Amino acid sequence: MDGSSHVEEIIEWDTQTRLVLRFQDFSPPLKNLAQYFIEEWRFSKLPLGTSIVRKMSMYPKGLAGLLFLLPISRLMKKAFELQRDSGENGADLAPEALRDIVQTGAGSL
Repeated sequence: MDGSSHVEEIIEWDTQTRLVLRFQDFSPPLKNLAQYFIEEWRFSKLPLGTSIVRKMSMYPKGLAGLLFLLPISRLMKKAFELQRDSGENGADLAPEALRDIVQTGAGSL
């Protein structure tokens, strides 16, 4: 562990279709660069399993936050893809059914 901390809050939970988490109250240095992150998981049944779409949106504090979070978002997207490709999802997935999206920008990272 690197000593960093944050609060994770479930803000929406429908066990059949969707889970949304809000990451906030970060410890420094992220506290000075990000307002919060939103992670969304959407589930839908397919004939051969379950489709899962995972989306992470990051909300920066100012230009410095945006510049810092852009490379972080790319690393997170790679981590999502590695998790998807390694089968560490714990879900019954149809082939090619898991998609990961990491957005970055002024309103949504």
